[in-house]
Amino acid sequence: MRSRSTLGVVVGRAVLVASIVALALAGVAPAAAQNLVTNGSFSSGTAGWNWHALSGVETCCASPPGGYPNAYAHPDGAGGSGVWGYIVPWQNIADNQAGTYTLSGKIRTSGGVQEVWIQADNGDFFGTYCQTAHTNTTYWQTFSCTFTLYSSATIHVALAASNAPATAWGWIAWDDISLTRSGGTTSYDLAQYMMRTDGQNGPIYALHNSQGGSETMQIQYSGGKYYQVKNSHWEEFSYDGSYVWRFRDTSLNETDWYGLYRNCPSCILGDPWAQRYMTIGQSRYRVPRVRMYNSSCGMYADYDDPSTIKLEGAWGTYSVNGYNLSNVILLRSYRSNGTKWEDYYYARGIGLIEFRAWDEAGNDVFHSWYDGPRSGTLTREWICTP
Repeated sequence: MRSRSTLGVVVGRAVLVASIVALALAGVAPAAAQNLVTNGSFSSGTAGWNWHALSGVETCCASPPGGYPNAYAHPDGAGGSGVWGYIVPWQNIADNQAGTYTLSGKIRTSGGVQEVWIQADNGDFFGTYCQTAHTNTTYWQTFSCTFTLYSSATIHVALAASNAPATAWGWIAWDDISLTRSGGTTSYDLAQYMMRTDGQNGPIYALHNSQGGSETMQIQYSGGKYYQVKNSHWEEFSYDGSYVWRFRDTSLNETDWYGLYRNCPSCILGDPWAQRYMTIGQSRYRVPRVRMYNSSCGMYADYDDPSTIKLEGAWGTYSVNGYNLSNVILLRSYRSNGTKWEDYYYARGIGLIEFRAWDEAGNDVFHSWYDGPRSGTLTREWICTP
């Protein structure tokens, strides 16, 4: 028997359960403040950064508190106008969730007329989110600034030093650069967890389930939509600035599929299944129209399906089946009578990594969970179009 839809529809007959989760809460670590900067200590040399010709990584001279190496800039005083008047090593940090961020780092200079800082911006050097105080400190000091993103965005982290004529032959050193997200009401971009936002396919991985079966999984992108592929079956998603949308699901059984519709009786395919940005504890009540079809596109079920989706938790590191996965959220759906229905664990950049289904009495009736990476090619099955 095929597993049920991993995003669940009450079928009105035997529960056809499918993909994901042995709930290993004992192995869950609370989210920590993760440094989003790649190689902020420069222990991997120049990796992760884009370098100005007068900058790089060194292992002498500036005596950083945590030991070498550190980043440097050696002004030659030949700077021009605008951004060309500065030495700016930088890196982009893509797809950051809405929330409050703190940028920090250590700076030391040769003093005098040197002018140095660290900043976060939107990719335009002068479009800053925040900028530390400008300094010419002759001893190592930590500088920081804080800013808030209200929607998902790429953050451009830049180490900045003036290259004005008077700065020639001085020196600058940076070390321990970090960008962390904090604050009480962090908003999570569900599109980055339930699917992707980069127009790329995700990694291939496996799920094992409590009935002894397994499925090979992958997020795939095609024609503006994302697909959670399970062997050859699939669930169809997209997102916009406000919602994560769900469309068709072929994992009902071996021959049938269903779609979620809105604006009936005209019934347009696609339902705003969850807010795109949610904070922990936030929920959304929704009433999609469910239409079920057989392999010849004969519709045999047509009903409204009220339920609530709620963001229950988030972890910086989540342990399941011996694997430590980064950046995981838990979405839980509730029936219209308030009883819990299904748990969905999504790992950012991977997709659905764990699932749990409950009956109306609160009994755990199905688990499926992450079982490691796989290789190969997954081909989505064809279905009829009504």
